Amino acid sequence: MEVFVGIGAVVAVVAAGYWFYRHKKAKALRLSPHDVAQINRVNLVLRSEPLLALEIAQRLEGYARQLALQYVAPQLVRNGHRAAGFQALAELVKPNHADPLKTILEILLEQGDPKAARELLDIKGSQLPIDGHIVGIDLALATGNKASAVQQLKAITELQEVAGAFVLSRADSLKMAARQRAMHMKQAASVSIAWAWSTLGADGTLDRQELRAMLQEFFAQDGAARVIELAEQLPEAYKDCAASVLFEGGALEPAFILLGEAGAELPYETYPQLLALALAAERLDDALRLIDADPEYNTDDLLLTLLQWHVQRGETAAADALIQARLKTPEQYLTLGLELATFSHAYQPQWSLALRQRTEQQLEHMQGAENETWYQLLVLEGRLQAQAHLPEARRDQALIGNLQQQIAELNTALEMPAIQERYEAQAVLLHALGQDDAAGQRLQALAQYIKDHPDEDDEEEDEGPGSYGFSQKLDLECVAEAYLRIDQPLPAIALRDELERHDYPCRDVSLQIALNHIRHQRLTQAIEAIDVSTLTGGENLLAQLHQAIEQLQAQAPTRYRELREKLLDTLINGDL
Repeated sequence: MEVFVGIGAVVAVVAAGYWFYRHKKAKALRLSPHDVAQINRVNLVLRSEPLLALEIAQRLEGYARQLALQYVAPQLVRNGHRAAGFQALAELVKPNHADPLKTILEILLEQGDPKAARELLDIKGSQLPIDGHIVGIDLALATGNKASAVQQLKAITELQEVAGAFVLSRADSLKMAARQRAMHMKQAASVSIAWAWSTLGADGTLDRQELRAMLQEFFAQDGAARVIELAEQLPEAYKDCAASVLFEGGALEPAFILLGEAGAELPYETYPQLLALALAAERLDDALRLIDADPEYNTDDLLLTLLQWHVQRGETAAADALIQARLKTPEQYLTLGLELATFSHAYQPQWSLALRQRTEQQLEHMQGAENETWYQLLVLEGRLQAQAHLPEARRDQALIGNLQQQIAELNTALEMPAIQERYEAQAVLLHALGQDDAAGQRLQALAQYIKDHPDEDDEEEDEGPGSYGFSQKLDLECVAEAYLRIDQPLPAIALRDELERHDYPCRDVSLQIALNHIRHQRLTQAIEAIDVSTLTGGENLLAQLHQAIEQLQAQAPTRYRELREKLLDTLINGDL
């Protein structure tokens, strides 16, 4: 049964706010510290593995179980586990049912299944919460009941006129504005978006995604002029949001004016994101204009992105024309040309080889230059990379040996940070050539060099012998990550442990170590590596680990059960 919104809802809104406050206080009193801790664990696991979160929730009792299932049920549906999600929803008692129901309906509509949403809402006793206006309207539209959607929109519009726009939250006001605009309720849409804008940043923070969504709605309602006007109210560092809306909408001149006004205050990713928009729409002239407008600190990165885009599409003539027109100096040609040659091998191997050969000719212009050694190394490493692309039987071992000897001689002329950059790159190359011992030795030499050469400007140092400055710790952490790139976890673990003894946590390294354990089926060690940092590290570690364990169910059922129980015990009782 859907909630019908009318003028009388003003009283309901006020009453709901009061009872929500009372209910929230009562809920808090019903949870023990253990319950709170377990619900926090459910939410942590829920990020990547809702089925495991469900198992943890089902081990709770009473209100704690109810609260946990309110979080779990929608995420199960979002991740494709509808039966489990619907079952978890069905277990909720009536006071706890409406909010997760609303979220699940929104998810089903996002997934393009209004029939399932309608059937779920029609289950006896199902009722939307008082703030379920949006999903009720969307469901009516998705099931072809436009008259009901219009009726609900008109009721909300009347409520706004009587009680003010504040009867809806900022997020719902933004959504409502889009739906009112679509139904040609121009004045109501204007009121809704104006209210949403007036509350933006009220808590002292600005969310870029929310800001951009509001500016998109203003653009849809009133065009570029309104967005330009609102952009004047924004701090310089947020004007990229307005610029991207204008750029995407084709209002290029004001977009570039805003970018120019913000200058160095813009986030680093502004131009790459705009370039992605231009390339997605195949607006190549706009892409080139972005490259020209960008501050110098990432112009080459943007140009490389455009070159790679052409190569992936097989447009090598266009890439050649860009190279000819845009690469102005030998340094730029060598840097971008060699990187593009490596990238393009998978798409255009013959063109890649020809590009590498042309690029190497630029070395003639570098003789006697201060950074000649650096570019000589880039060229030699590029030749090694070309050998690594070949099947082992076709590799020229004599050439490989000669290249390695030349690289070793040039390495002696390097200083930090060039030593670190080149040694790490060379270790990866040696690994690709099957020379794992040599790769490990290169990184070992790098780690020892860093330890033996503290940064004189480093102000943060440990006390006592064998201490490291902060810059040394950063550099050694990079070496540990490089060990993992060449699939050598043991020295990475040793270096990580050494740094942590110096009170330097290596969260990214710990995450990569755990992922390495999973790739090599060291699942017990992977489970033991679980902590908050690895669970929230952005690599979906828990999902990969759970999948690896599930794959053992058929061929090794005993080991499967042991690992699964160990994983659950860690998630429920471990030191997270």
